[in-house]
Amino acid sequence: MAAPKLAPLGTIYNKGDGISMAQEVGAKMWHMYNYESLGLLHGLSFDTPEGERSKLVLGWPELNHGSVFMVVDDRKRYFNEAGPNRHGHIFDHSIWRVPCSHEKPYIIFDQKQYETIEAGQIPYDKFNEKLIKADTLEELAEKTGVDINGLKEQVEMFNRFVENGHDDQFGRDIKSMAKFAEDGPFYAIKMAYNVLNTQGGSERNTKAEILDVNNNPIPHLYGAGELGGINANQYQGGGNLAECLIFGKIAGEQAANVMDEVADEASDKYNGINELADGDKIKDVKLDKD
Repeated sequence: MAAPKLAPLGTIYNKGDGISMAQEVGAKMWHMYNYESLGLLHGLSFDTPEGERSKLVLGWPELNHGSVFMVVDDRKRYFNEAGPNRHGHIFDHSIWRVPCSHEKPYIIFDQKQYETIEAGQIPYDKFNEKLIKADTLEELAEKTGVDINGLKEQVEMFNRFVENGHDDQFGRDIKSMAKFAEDGPFYAIKMAYNVLNTQGGSERNTKAEILDVNNNPIPHLYGAGELGGINANQYQGGGNLAECLIFGKIAGEQAANVMDEVADEASDKYNGINELADGDKIKDVKLDKD
């Protein structure tokens, strides 16, 4: 999975060390394209500076109901803004998929929608600070760097859908749509794709053993949880925690079952020795009798 930027919802200190360590010992990687997000619009939150956590806002109907839509790099919509939130996944040809990421996602709306937003509860304290206002669509396009022709075409299409009573692009409920005003001012606010957690990592088998690139278990190396999780393609709520509990138990049981190192051909291959079972080292461990 490649993305120009992902704003963290979880810890900002997760630097992918688990992946780096697994690569050092030749582990096979899988599900590297997949991650989980959660946010206002299909895994999007408000644009966040590098090194800062993004703000989690789950419910804000004034930003997906009315004369409001979201555009990306080609200045066009690419999903149903009022659709259900599925951990950032978007319904695409009969399956919920991790969305393609873009560099310039913007929410666009007109003056009457702004007034509706202001009249309601604003759960993001920097909303007005980050808002881009322009008297015309041309000026808004210039300020945001989007193509004016694409933006004007999208507004015209959106208004036509409202008039015809059907969203021909993405099937958004027509009751959630309202025509854009012909005259400004118009508004935009930049969004960012966020990441709650990654799910790619070292592949493991049913015994929680980490596999090498030839699908052989790497001796004494086990995995549990969302790092290299088996549950990545069709994520179910609570799946990451379930993998921590289930595979944590399996990994613990396997690690406690110390094998005969002399007969363990895989260990010879890796020049490995279980330091926990190595008598020369065990006898050197000094116990604190207190």
